[in-house]
Amino acid sequence: MPISDASIAQWKVDAASGANCVQPICDASGNLTLDNGQTLTIGPKKITGNLTLQNSSKLTLTGTIWVVGNIVFSNGDPNDYMVRLDAGYGASSGMIVTDGTVAVNNNVIFQGSGTPGSYVMVLSAKDAISEEVISIDNNSVGVIYYAGRGRMGFANNAKALEATAYGIDLDPGATIDYQSGLANAQFSSGPSAGWSILSWKEL
Repeated sequence: MPISDASIAQWKVDAASGANCVQPICDASGNLTLDNGQTLTIGPKKITGNLTLQNSSKLTLTGTIWVVGNIVFSNGDPNDYMVRLDAGYGASSGMIVTDGTVAVNNNVIFQGSGTPGSYVMVLSAKDAISEEVISIDNNSVGVIYYAGRGRMGFANNAKALEATAYGIDLDPGATIDYQSGLANAQFSSGPSAGWSILSWKEL
């Protein structure tokens, strides 16, 4: 599943169209943190710092998110989502793009819009082919991961619907469950978009 630099750049432009995340949603340094069951609906939006979701917090996307810093998703509710798409996405899919690293661990569940064929993609654009730029650990499920210029690591029952990277390390118990419907997934800028940014097909 190759993704062009032009497509990634367009996703960033789309996210930035929703302006930078500022106080009171983000802190003075541009970081967005949700903790202890907090919920937020957001997008499109550019986060100039880090994005951290932890301890059963929940994020609903209404547009593309661009994180300039790093992403940490940890300690989710094992029976509910931590990140999902707004129902308005319909059959389209959405994404979170970061220039930094991604760490996902402990019961992090991703959900699409609720319509079949809708997925969440988490993409690291970091250029570091010898570095693990996305790490997934311990019962994390339901998402597409992409790191075209970095490595990706799966451990302890971590799962993904699709994973594409410069290199992938799979520990015992980790799985990547490719689904046939992913070959025709359409990635949209958000519920109000009248067009799809990207389509792709597995070869």
